[in-house]
Amino acid sequence: MPSDVARAARDVLLVLALFAVAGVAAAYLWHWWWSPAPVGVAFEKEPYFEPDQEFRSTGMFVAIAVPLGLVLSMLLTFFLDRDEVVTIAALLAGSCLATALMVVVGYALGPQDAHQVAPRLDDLEKVRADLRVQSFAPYLAMPVGTLVGSVAVLLTTGKRRSHRASTGYAPGPT
Repeated sequence: MPSDVARAARDVLLVLALFAVAGVAAAYLWHWWWSPAPVGVAFEKEPYFEPDQEFRSTGMFVAIAVPLGLVLSMLLTFFLDRDEVVTIAALLAGSCLATALMVVVGYALGPQDAHQVAPRLDDLEKVRADLRVQSFAPYLAMPVGTLVGSVAVLLTTGKRRSHRASTGYAPGPT
């Protein structure tokens, strides 16, 4: 029988692998949903877009990242119930990995950075927006969704308590 450390390591690797695949798949979904790229104009070597057009990529990122983190963490927390602390740590690391992959792959799928293209264009020439996240806060979307999903499962299921009862573990005063 494998040791507890080996089982925990296997669980962590499983979580990281599933989040990595989910992050890449989410990047393709993000790009598909966002396409076609918004078109703006170059003016004085800077790109200009309608305000809602430029924010659209960030909003879609959050709309995909939160539910993905929520659902994936709920499923994994329910099935990987050996050690809550290890599971939550792995889930948070996995959600950070998925976020990074979603951003990098999504950016690679989209058009070239508009801020690099605009200086080469004349005023009022069309420029396409790039697929990107506008600020730091949206990067927390998947980790927060992941944490909420995991804690929700831990607080609402009696699975762990019944496991402890069957193994003789009895929390509380002795």
